[in-house]
Amino acid sequence: MIRKNGFTLVEILVVITVIGILASILVSLIDPNRQSQRANEAVVRSMTETMCYALKACGASEVDARRCNSWDDINVTYPPNPPEGSIFTLTESAATADATITISGAIPTLDGSALCEFQCVYNFSDATVMDLAQVGTNCIIE
Repeated sequence: MIRKNGFTLVEILVVITVIGILASILVSLIDPNRQSQRANEAVVRSMTETMCYALKACGASEVDARRCNSWDDINVTYPPNPPEGSIFTLTESAATADATITISGAIPTLDGSALCEFQCVYNFSDATVMDLAQVGTNCIIE
C-alpha cells in the first residue's frame, strides 16, 4: 500500500488561488483611501456641528445678527488642524439685525469632482434654526 505524505501540487495551487481571491475581495472592501475619506468627512461634520452649536448659543443670547457674524463673535477659533482641503465658512445673508447666518464645512470628494458639505442656518428674524444637514449626496458618510 502506498502512503500519501503531504499535499499534491494541484491541491496547493487551489489553496493559493482561493487565498488570492479572498485577499482581493478583502482589499476592495477595506479600501484605505475610502476609509481615510470617511474619517475626514466625519471630522469635518463634527467640526461644523461644534461651530453650529456656538452659532445657536450666540443667536440665543443676541437679537442682532451683526453680533454673531464672525468666528470671533461666536467664540470659535477657526478650526484647528482641519483635514487637508477642507473649507469652513460663516456667511451672512445681509448686514442687518434680522439676517440669516449660515455655517458650512466642506471637503472635496475622493475624485475631487465635488464637495461633501454640511451646514446649519440660524435665522435671526424669527430665531429659528436649521440643524446640521448634509448638502447633496456626495459624502461617503450619511
